[in-house]
Amino acid sequence: MNNYKILFIFFFFFFFVANSAMSDGVGKKQSELTELKDGIWLSYDIPVCFENPRADNRQGRNWVREAVRETWELHSSIKFTGWGKCKSSNKGIRIKIADDGPHVKKLGSKLDGKKNGMVLNFTFEKWSTDCKKSLRYCTKAIAVHEFGHALGFAHEQNRSDAPNECRAENKQGTTGDIMITEYDMLSVMNYCNPLWNGNGQLSALDIEGVNKWYGASNNIYTESKNSAIKGHNKIKLERVTVSQCKVACDKFSWCRSFDYYKRDRACDLSSQSLFNVALKTNYPNNPYNHYEKNDRKTPRYGHVVNAAIKGHNEQNLKRVTVKECREFCDGYDWCKSFDYYKGKSACDLSKARTGGSIKLKYNYPNNPYDHYFKK
Repeated sequence: MNNYKILFIFFFFFFFVANSAMSDGVGKKQSELTELKDGIWLSYDIPVCFENPRADNRQGRNWVREAVRETWELHSSIKFTGWGKCKSSNKGIRIKIADDGPHVKKLGSKLDGKKNGMVLNFTFEKWSTDCKKSLRYCTKAIAVHEFGHALGFAHEQNRSDAPNECRAENKQGTTGDIMITEYDMLSVMNYCNPLWNGNGQLSALDIEGVNKWYGASNNIYTESKNSAIKGHNKIKLERVTVSQCKVACDKFSWCRSFDYYKRDRACDLSSQSLFNVALKTNYPNNPYNHYEKNDRKTPRYGHVVNAAIKGHNEQNLKRVTVKECREFCDGYDWCKSFDYYKGKSACDLSKARTGGSIKLKYNYPNNPYDHYFKK
């Protein structure tokens, strides 16, 4: 049987507990589970706001936003929007800033609109005081972990296939019910990671997991080692990682590529592409790598009115719009089509496409369905 990363949605009060001497915490939980469809975010745009933003916590808020851009947003179709002061009517993730153990009160979309649903610490005066020496590092690394919970990811060390000593010493929260990658020692969600919170960087399997559940980033980059576009530079960034350069390029519609200066950790954003400007590959000592943006389009859908594929249903979603069904289907490589039940605002995701023995059925009484298929 394959081992998988656990992603699950459930009601439980969760406190963050770090896996090193840098920080500690206390966990409380409720064991009541909810169904998966009630916890996964059906929209790729998730609002975020702060309950108590002030001038003296602006830097921490900026670090949180930066951390999320460089990880979950960079490697998936998810976009966290807003980031202003919460109003009473605000939906999405509502963050309270407090000198307490960082935690979320529910997972995934169960946080939607919940006051103080996430708590983050920017000062570490009382909790995990060692972090006072590394405010930026701790704030960003913890934010990546907590936003993983906000997307519905559980603790990796809870899995039945985690090492016994890891599970015995660090298990917290309820074990998940959806498995999507192999067990991952290096996950940002794993207390047994030899790097505290994975240094705030997603592992390869974290990226694979969020891609499978929420779809890959709309922009992916092709690397050309030891090469660069000579000239045509519009913006220079210094003391940055490759991931930070990708985030910056994604922000500008004109940005088509960038050259990364490996020794100086700098990059030049460019409006030019290797398809219209030749790459230079003979720089002395090969100081550059070139990264080309490749737009990844969201799948387009065909629409057949008053029809459906009979049977072949893989997953049922209730209380959803057509747009939400499309977004959910986009998140699965196996999803090829869905039938939308107009009178009940529901849909059935399917691996099937019309063709051969699979045909659309048109004669349902009162025409309750519309069929949508990926082109």
